[in-house]
Amino acid sequence: MKQGVFSFTLVIVVKYCLFFLASKAYNLQTFPSTNQDVRSQRRLKESETGFSAHFFRVFLKPANKKKSELPEHICSEWSEDKGHKTTVVEWDGNKQTFKTKSRNEWTKKEVELFISRVFSMVKAIFLPQNVTQDYYQYSFWRGLHRFISATLSVFGTQALLSALGHKTKNLGAAAAANWLLKDTFGKLVRIFCAGRLGERFDTDSKKMRYKSSLLYTAGTGIEVITSFFPSMFLSLATLSNALKQISMLTFSATRNTFYRSFASKGENIGDITAKGEAQVAFIDIVGILAGIGLGKFLGNSKAKLVAAYFIFSVLEIFSIYKEIRAVVFRVLNQERAMVLIEHFVRAKFKDESLMSPESVASLETLFFPSKFSKGLQFSTLSQIDNSINEMSQLLNIFSQENFCIAFQRSAPVVLLHKRSTGEDILKSLFVLQCVKLKISQVRPTNYKDLLEIVEGAKKDFAAYFPRFLGLLKEKGWNDKVFLFKDIKTRNTWPR
Repeated sequence: MKQGVFSFTLVIVVKYCLFFLASKAYNLQTFPSTNQDVRSQRRLKESETGFSAHFFRVFLKPANKKKSELPEHICSEWSEDKGHKTTVVEWDGNKQTFKTKSRNEWTKKEVELFISRVFSMVKAIFLPQNVTQDYYQYSFWRGLHRFISATLSVFGTQALLSALGHKTKNLGAAAAANWLLKDTFGKLVRIFCAGRLGERFDTDSKKMRYKSSLLYTAGTGIEVITSFFPSMFLSLATLSNALKQISMLTFSATRNTFYRSFASKGENIGDITAKGEAQVAFIDIVGILAGIGLGKFLGNSKAKLVAAYFIFSVLEIFSIYKEIRAVVFRVLNQERAMVLIEHFVRAKFKDESLMSPESVASLETLFFPSKFSKGLQFSTLSQIDNSINEMSQLLNIFSQENFCIAFQRSAPVVLLHKRSTGEDILKSLFVLQCVKLKISQVRPTNYKDLLEIVEGAKKDFAAYFPRFLGLLKEKGWNDKVFLFKDIKTRNTWPR
């Protein structure tokens, strides 16, 4: 009997110990992880009776999670920013301190922070700060232009190597000599153009950039057709390289002029230049890879290569046009000044008639010569038709100015004094436009009528030019710097 009681007691103790260990495991894992665990717990619960069932309910009941004593809005997610990285943190109630949140699962806020960090990194690499709105449109079209140009350069190089190998039968010393000669002649052309076109890069940046970009496209086209005439490799390759050297010279010379126009505060030219070069480098890599892939697709077919060149060159020319057209210069050169003055004078000097830089930019010519050619506006004493007495009368009207209005083939022109400045040239263009408008309205028949027109134009100048200068700044124009360096004609007269 005693042995039976002892055995029963031993069984109960062992069972309670097992229940105790099971309860500890249950507290560590509140919910069963597998279907087998669910079935085991169900069978265990069905077999519970009496005191053992009470013990099971006491020790195996799920542990209640300790609720945070902090208000709900304080328990929400926190984050920290160390200047280069934003991290989500949370409050650890056990250690009573903040800790970095585990990355086992991503919350919506964490995803947004990650995307924001990626975007910020890309923006820091490729996009400068404090730029004008036209910069983004310019960058888009320049990116497309550079992508197509890089793709076409692969076609050109492929054609040159094909022609060079066909001509020399190998790519040894003879091929290297031909390649070096075409590069040398191209550099010489670049040096010559740098001396002849230097000042036009400042005063006519848009037109020079557009025309030179077309030269680069033409140079790539000559490279492509070189494969059809391998015996003319040196002459064709030299011509192609010369055109490309002129284009690269123009791009380098006008780059700062373009970038300076994008600086809204004028203090971050270096940042704009660096980010622009990063954009170009990245897009060139993508374009070259695309060219290699497309080259493999086209194979060795010369007809397919030429067809691909024409398709891509049309797209490139269009993107170049949109790229240059997107740029808005706020410094006056002769063409922009004449467009601005003509519109202002014809509108009878109304304040609202003064055009903004964006409006003038849409009217600038990019390929054909402007109707406001400096040869039609400025002249010298030996070219005018006025007599010495007539000149004395005209000089008397402009005795306080460093310019004078005279007549050449019955058309009004400007005579600039050797001491004339950029503002003097702007004044002379204002008076000249007033004279032209009055001549179109009055139709003079003799010199006396012309003299009266000039006097009337001088009065309009005195009345409205100061207001014109004030409106320039209000509309966003630079009223301190003028790009008239390409106007070389000067004269001297007794004062």
